[in-house]
Amino acid sequence: MPSPPSMSTSLETETVPNVSTPITPSCSRTLDLNYNIYTTSRHIIALESNGKPIDLLHSEAMSIATSIFSRSPSRFTTIAPDDNSDSRSISTAKKKAITVDGVTLCYTAETLPDPPTLSYKTREALEQLVKDWTSSSFVTIEGVGIPLCLWKRVYSWTRPRVWDRIKDQWGKFKFIVGGYKSFSSPEQFWEAMSLPTTASPGRRINFTSICNILRDLRKERDETDAALAKEEYSNEFEALFTYKKRGKQYMLKKAPDVARCYRLLKGITDVYWDKDDQDTDNEE
Repeated sequence: MPSPPSMSTSLETETVPNVSTPITPSCSRTLDLNYNIYTTSRHIIALESNGKPIDLLHSEAMSIATSIFSRSPSRFTTIAPDDNSDSRSISTAKKKAITVDGVTLCYTAETLPDPPTLSYKTREALEQLVKDWTSSSFVTIEGVGIPLCLWKRVYSWTRPRVWDRIKDQWGKFKFIVGGYKSFSSPEQFWEAMSLPTTASPGRRINFTSICNILRDLRKERDETDAALAKEEYSNEFEALFTYKKRGKQYMLKKAPDVARCYRLLKGITDVYWDKDDQDTDNEE
């Protein structure tokens, strides 16, 4: 691959080979570039003064020229993220902040490390997952551990491609942790999962089976609450159980939607998947 032209600098001026000089944006408002990388090319770039001092226009012109020759973005150029970009923002150097245990941590796409692949395959390991969800150090920022429950916040916008790779597994972890905590004791949870409380802590478990059981329990609860909603609010159902879309009002029909609205009206807040559904609505 041919190398880009070299660039020489001095204490007083910065010159780039093959750039037509002198550069006088305030008069011609153009920057004429001639260079040869793959083929002989010429760019004529218009620069609007907009009241800017001549020194600033000159600096911008030189920055653009330098950027083209070095094939790297400068502080005056803006590039759109390509398909391989790991950020939805134009600048991957944009700082974000998150507070963990009262400590505010700053990070960028460059400083946020790749998350490790996690596996919880035994009863003992799943109980550890519940602890790791709110207290773990698999990922650290400025030496502070970022618990699993915050991974969506730090990765989904800062490193979206990484998030796309881990979000399904993370979602399963969140669902199982919510289900585990919804029972009054670990014994009740394992009994509901059809695993005897006397089973060895090292016994392998099937994540898919546990998720299926939790989904069945969720469906049963939603259908029960939806039926209660129609019974208790029979005269007000059409007025209370509605939603708006594109300026029009529609009545809720699906049992999960009716059940969630019912629990909201009744002040029931201990159903863990209602919060998950609300997060999904906000994202959409």
